[in-house]
Amino acid sequence: MLSSTISKLSVCFLPVALFILSDCTKCQGEETSSIALPSSSNSSASDTSDLKQDPTKKITQSSVRRTENKSEMPLRIEREIVFTEGDGYQTAADLYRPDSDDVCPIVIIIHGGAWISGDKWQVADHAKQMARKGFVVMAINYRLSPKHKWPAHLDDCFAALSWMVKHATEWKADIERVGTWGYSAGAQLALLTALTSRTDLPKVRAVVAGGAPCDLTFIPENTKALATVLGGTRAEVPQRYRDASPISFVSKNSPPVYFFHGDDDFLVPLSNSIRMHESLLAKGIETVHHTVIGKGHLIAFLDQQSRLEAIEFLEKFLKS
Repeated sequence: MLSSTISKLSVCFLPVALFILSDCTKCQGEETSSIALPSSSNSSASDTSDLKQDPTKKITQSSVRRTENKSEMPLRIEREIVFTEGDGYQTAADLYRPDSDDVCPIVIIIHGGAWISGDKWQVADHAKQMARKGFVVMAINYRLSPKHKWPAHLDDCFAALSWMVKHATEWKADIERVGTWGYSAGAQLALLTALTSRTDLPKVRAVVAGGAPCDLTFIPENTKALATVLGGTRAEVPQRYRDASPISFVSKNSPPVYFFHGDDDFLVPLSNSIRMHESLLAKGIETVHHTVIGKGHLIAFLDQQSRLEAIEFLEKFLKS
């Protein structure tokens, strides 16, 4: 099962990594940098531009509710719930929770894919594991680049939280106890959802960020690695890179954060998340940084110890 998951992720992940790495090597005299994460060939936000030609492409809310009959805690799972839509797109989520009447904390879990690919299936195992620990887990897709430019990705994360608030009673979810969880591009989104939370939405009280690109200003000024996401190079739109960097929003009001990051990660530098961890400490924020020894970007995503510690972290701040 694990080898099959790694194989699926690797096939989709390598093209993203190779594109970014090859682009960065074109930057003469600049420090090589790269940023990517496990991705899927599936589109995260359904393109509905050709609905008239093929109406079956439209995502519809699933009415399926099922309980997994296993020795572990049974779950209620509902898939392909459209939580936001606009001109030419619909975005869906899968929801997981214990099959019980307990009111549970909420975790929004966000997949990675360098903001250009990926799908919520990547975090399905994480979502199930958290749900069995007593969380309502919303595994979301979000609009992807290059079709959609920043901040569409983050807007969809806020839309997911807004949907969850409106449907909290149905899902027996406690909107006063909200956390976010993400890996790489998903970690950046999880952090920004928490650090730039809107006044009309509940405060995010804890974050898990794996392989997190916390400061995008490490990208060389003239590389085009993220130009299709942010609408230009760092030389062309420097403020946009700062605004997309979670470290820019660290304050004394930031929520607690659990970081995990492979020390063999050549795509997102380990120092990137360490700097944000230290910045949070300097503000008096409770934070943990777990270095996953001997593991790179892809394998750190699957690290079981990090996952268990992250769940314990969320339990500490969302259940106590």
